[in-house]
Amino acid sequence: MGYNAVHFNQLANSWMRDVRIHNSDSAFYSWGMVFSTVVDLEVSSGDRGYDNGHRGIWMERGQDNLIKNFKISNTMYHDLSVSFYEHGTVFTNGTGRVSQVLPDDSNRDSHFPFGSTVFPVLGQAVR
Repeated sequence: MGYNAVHFNQLANSWMRDVRIHNSDSAFYSWGMVFSTVVDLEVSSGDRGYDNGHRGIWMERGQDNLIKNFKISNTMYHDLSVSFYEHGTVFTNGTGRVSQVLPDDSNRDSHFPFGSTVFPVLGQAVR
């Protein structure tokens, strides 16, 4: 364990497309990314046990991003994570095995996709 694939840090007007990530712990992590697009991202792994990776797509402290046509084909602890003041970001046309969404308190009033499970950490001191 301990394999992280792609990390976008404080990028603006950027894009990533047609990327396949296999056997990662954190597949795609974005910190402070704004006005950017991720298209056709596929995350997969072999059978590594219950947690075949920790985070599929993790968006943090950014704004106005678009994540579309994504596929998370393995069970991860958090398929989608939206945390620490990420806002205006849209996930569309994506699939996942469990679709667990991990929001934080800043996203308390967000609307999450149908069929998703909001990970029960809202308002708790431990994250």
